[in-house]
Amino acid sequence: MTIATPIPFSLIVMPAQGALRTERKCGSAITIGSATTCDVVLVDADVAAHHATIKWSDGSYVLVRQENPLLVNGLRTRVHALLPHDLIVIGKNALAFQTEESRAPQALTDPLTRLRAFMLAILSGDSAEALSKRLLDDALALTSAQRGTLVGFEHDGQPYCLFSCAVGLANDEALFSRTLIERCRTTLAPVVLHPHDAQSLAKAPSLAGTAARAIAALPITDGSRLWGVLYLAAKHEDALDNAALELMSLYATQAVSFLRAEKRAKVLEEKLCELGQSEDETSSLIGASASMLELRKSVRKVAASDISVLIRGETGTGKELLARELHRQSPRSSRPFVAVNCGAIAKELFASELFGHVKGAFTQADRNRQGYIKAADGGTLFLDEVGDMPLPQQVALLRVLQERVVVPVGAEVGSSVNVRILAASNLDFDEGVRTGRFRQDLYFRLAGVTLDLPPLRNRGGDILLLAHRFLDTASRTEKKSGLSFSEPALHAMACATWPGNVRELEASVRRAVLLAESKVIAPADLGLTGDRVQSEPVVKPLVVARDAFLKRYVQEAVAQFDGNRTAAAEALLVSVRTVFKYLEEV
Repeated sequence: MTIATPIPFSLIVMPAQGALRTERKCGSAITIGSATTCDVVLVDADVAAHHATIKWSDGSYVLVRQENPLLVNGLRTRVHALLPHDLIVIGKNALAFQTEESRAPQALTDPLTRLRAFMLAILSGDSAEALSKRLLDDALALTSAQRGTLVGFEHDGQPYCLFSCAVGLANDEALFSRTLIERCRTTLAPVVLHPHDAQSLAKAPSLAGTAARAIAALPITDGSRLWGVLYLAAKHEDALDNAALELMSLYATQAVSFLRAEKRAKVLEEKLCELGQSEDETSSLIGASASMLELRKSVRKVAASDISVLIRGETGTGKELLARELHRQSPRSSRPFVAVNCGAIAKELFASELFGHVKGAFTQADRNRQGYIKAADGGTLFLDEVGDMPLPQQVALLRVLQERVVVPVGAEVGSSVNVRILAASNLDFDEGVRTGRFRQDLYFRLAGVTLDLPPLRNRGGDILLLAHRFLDTASRTEKKSGLSFSEPALHAMACATWPGNVRELEASVRRAVLLAESKVIAPADLGLTGDRVQSEPVVKPLVVARDAFLKRYVQEAVAQFDGNRTAAAEALLVSVRTVFKYLEEV
């Protein structure tokens, strides 16, 4: 049943300047602004003369923004149906909306003063850590809780502690109950536990044995997405009453803004890290494709260990480059890096080259020789094309890996060696083991970790990224400045199949630098003609991809607002003209 007559309400005003005050109102339209003619006057340079209006409509009060932005519960809005305890931010002022039934008692004067200070700290741009500490300090001061925890969520949805503080609780108590957090995340509603009336939850493993007798999990949400949870625990069963929880819910609504900003900053930092812009800028592994970003991440994890690594990939993908990068990022970087091409050593010389020999071991052994393994002592030995290693030497290498002792050809006693083995091959090891070409036990020893280098044709925009890097290097080497690729050359490189992978691309660019008769390199200079080029490009130009995304995104935004272009423009923080521009092009 619709209530025709407006009901009284109160605005507890926490002004930018001056003391906290309560405005009691009742009427069909209450104006808010800096003009002295307004019903609620806010002295603030950021507040418009007539900033907003609270109107009675269909049995409830509705806040309507007239000029300049405002926030309700931390969210930008134009029209909002007000509910008890909603918190409105206009300029540097905070207004708590209360009906007569829910109006805060005088005892809340200090809490609201604290809340105003908390909101001003948010508006001042304090760090997420400082705001988290302020929030939890206020929570413990204003409630009877002994522990407060801000809970965040990982990418996979797992909860973790963002910040925590405690008074009078044992250090080994659980910071939060995953059972309650999961229920809070599922319902997007507060979850309150008093053991005497919630026995099923009280038996949860994360709550067993805890001294906390009253627990509350309050969602920090923007209405549709959960950004975190404010988790409070108290020793007394009658703690965390409704008044305390309503006050903490106000805090939770304001925490949305800085938790959302912190999450976005964290995602941006991770992206920058993946692109190599915030760390490991000297990496020789060039590329921004998903496969290369994942590979660089794996290299950072594996490099610090001494575990053997097997590098797999097609010819020309850069297996030795990857091995050198593993060595560069390892604690062995100041020690030798020795690369051996197993496919280039004659079978009869393999043992001598790899393990060394003593004088007189065979006819041509006129002096002692240190093998590759001993030469790499303390550092890294890279065995390229390890699949070409003869079977007898596979047995000897397995012994070195197991015993860390190398025995030169013709010697009776070996010497200890400390070397990390990296190996590479394009051999299908499953097939090699099945046919007896490669020992299975050695394969397992070498493949402590396996890293796969993607073929160039699957790396998208990396092709052009690498091409420009090779052009710069070759131009400096050949002392030919001012060279650039033509648009057809860029298209041809992006569409080429590159069976020789990165090595072939590098050779093509260097040849073009040498042979190009003008400053602009054409497809013919690169040897890219005919069936060497696919019909469709691997990657679209960035400007084309960007425009396509923007058109689609604007169209989806307008659809979410049921075709209301004005509302969509406001949500997108652009002008209506901009929205029309993209819609006309869709």
